[in-house]
Amino acid sequence: MRPDEKSLRTKEQLIEELRQLSPADRHEILAQFQADIPGETRPQVFLSYSRDDTHFVRDLMAGLERGGVQVWFDVRELAVGENYLVATERGLRESNFCLVVVSPYSMKSTEVARELAIARQVGTPILPAILQDAPILEPVRNLQWIDFRFSFDAPLAALVAHVHGRSDASLTALRLHSATKPLVGTGTFMPLLHRSAPASVRCFSTLLYLAGLLLLSAGIPFMSVVPLGLGLLVGPAALMMYLAFRTMDRKETLGGLRGSLWIMVIFPSVCVLPVTSVLEPTPRRLMWLIAALSTVAVVAAMLILEFSKSFRRRLPARMATTEFWPTWLRWRKRAPNPPAQ
Repeated sequence: MRPDEKSLRTKEQLIEELRQLSPADRHEILAQFQADIPGETRPQVFLSYSRDDTHFVRDLMAGLERGGVQVWFDVRELAVGENYLVATERGLRESNFCLVVVSPYSMKSTEVARELAIARQVGTPILPAILQDAPILEPVRNLQWIDFRFSFDAPLAALVAHVHGRSDASLTALRLHSATKPLVGTGTFMPLLHRSAPASVRCFSTLLYLAGLLLLSAGIPFMSVVPLGLGLLVGPAALMMYLAFRTMDRKETLGGLRGSLWIMVIFPSVCVLPVTSVLEPTPRRLMWLIAALSTVAVVAAMLILEFSKSFRRRLPARMATTEFWPTWLRWRKRAPNPPAQ
């Protein structure tokens, strides 16, 4: 076999092996080869985000860097005592793109609004990455966006390909989407499963909601028999259903969810089941069965919380404030919240 034929066959085998990889792995390998080419410059992306989205942003930054993209990340780039506005403008001028992470937290941030204004002023293209439904700021309202609400790896591969100026037929359906479809703000009530979230978050919230529904259905019919003991079921049931919505809307932190889930596991067995001894055998067995099913659902939710990376990536870094009463029912005027950073 001649050397040129052997080289051609090796190239064909290499191309076939690359095609068998996932799009994310393929773009990561190509980016590493591109970075090794002498004189080849890596594109730079400026990350504009809210501190509440730090978990997602750090994974996004790591994925971009694995794909051969330089990332301007304020925590890493800013030195102690450095002027933030001057450094931000310099970073945006040196970057090829300004990647803004869209969420209710970032769209309320004065810093994100300032960075978008500087990006428009210096002429840096803006790329919106949708993490969560939110009212969109004017600078990014009519721009093309990429959707990270339901998955992470495939949109990341499409984003890396777009930044490098490449295209991939397998990513055609995941390219930057048109923003003609309105994004729903979290202030609008929607049914639980109609909200945009990854599969792990939807499964977690559904398990919590079903556990609360089971306890609620068990507590209300028997309250006339044991009003104090079984009435205690209504509180944890309402808490589970409430946390299901707050988790879907990214308002609960990892620590807050851990504490709430442990309370939900311990409370029925310690405070409620001993009270069922006054019930007849059949209602008592029914109560035990419902409590067991509810506990199984909560334990399954705990496993998702501890072992699902996609779930933990979407959690906010800080717990959102809780407003139980509408504005017109509050008897005293509350001080305005400080601007989000």
